Amino acid sequence: MEPLTVETASLDLTTSLHNIHATDLISIATAACISRPSLAASPIIQLVEVPGGITNKLYRAYRLDAADQPCDDVLLRIFGAESMIDRTAENARFQEISGYLGRPEYHGRFKNGRCEGWLTGYRAMTTDDVRDPLVLPRIARALRQLHSLTPSSASRSPCLWDMSRKWIAEARADRQWASEDDQLRMGLPPLDMLASGAISGVIDDAESAVAGLDLPVVFAHNDMLPANIMVKEHDVALIDFEYSNVNYRGSDFANFFNEWAGGSSEEDGGVCDWGRLPSESQMRDFCAAYLGVEVDSEEVTGLLKEADRFVVVNHAFWGVWAVVQAREEGCEGFDYLRYAASRFQRLAALRSGES
Repeated sequence: MEPLTVETASLDLTTSLHNIHATDLISIATAACISRPSLAASPIIQLVEVPGGITNKLYRAYRLDAADQPCDDVLLRIFGAESMIDRTAENARFQEISGYLGRPEYHGRFKNGRCEGWLTGYRAMTTDDVRDPLVLPRIARALRQLHSLTPSSASRSPCLWDMSRKWIAEARADRQWASEDDQLRMGLPPLDMLASGAISGVIDDAESAVAGLDLPVVFAHNDMLPANIMVKEHDVALIDFEYSNVNYRGSDFANFFNEWAGGSSEEDGGVCDWGRLPSESQMRDFCAAYLGVEVDSEEVTGLLKEADRFVVVNHAFWGVWAVVQAREEGCEGFDYLRYAASRFQRLAALRSGES
């Protein structure tokens, strides 16, 4: 099937997640649905917002077949975090990933969004789901499959350091905040670690610590939270490759393990529960499934040490991300600064030897 083509000049989608024009969404949904091999009895496009996205707005568009069941389903992704992501490069990577993995399908790009395949019957995982010993190895194997990619549009060296410093510059730039109250909160601990230079110091120290080490570098997901892992019974599919690029393998593992604490969902409200981090046994099981070896092997021990090198810098990375989101979008829908504070607090505790 040919990718969806939409005349972007006819669209007026705002980049704000809080002010999306329904008429434009209907235009895109119509173009997307009629481009698919149709079983539809109805020409009417159904459009439903998909909950769970905090960076992007997500919509499911579909028509109904003769039995009044959804068909011709597509996902419309309205981009957020525009200053943080090069959407041209990211879209090229998504096309390559989709072509290799076969899902989600790529149907086309419009002015500030993309049309993707709908994963019928799948649901996003939760922090409880990733603990399932039957599902955990499948996540590991899906991650290994992604790590085997070599997209031509990816960078040639680990993206971690440049991305982190770019986001720090965005967070500290002399620009107006979406909310003056949020700007004032940045002067209070632990958020003041950004202005003091402490977070920059974490990035510098982490980079120096791995310099000269022969650590594996892969095409990484870089955002391995449970909501970006879809499950259908025991089948697993990774989604949301917005931050995917070449990076240290251990960084993906550190990110995945940190995300067991939650915090980034609307239900969590920005508060991470560090008591929910995986046990060493669970981490070993995950690494063993990824490597295809026994849990007590030296390879598993080595991969755990590899991941441990990036645990602290992962807190800095996502804490700064949250500050940039707060600056641009505000904290009305989701308290990004509370999430940043939760990450910075954990970072400070680990740096001081606490846990």
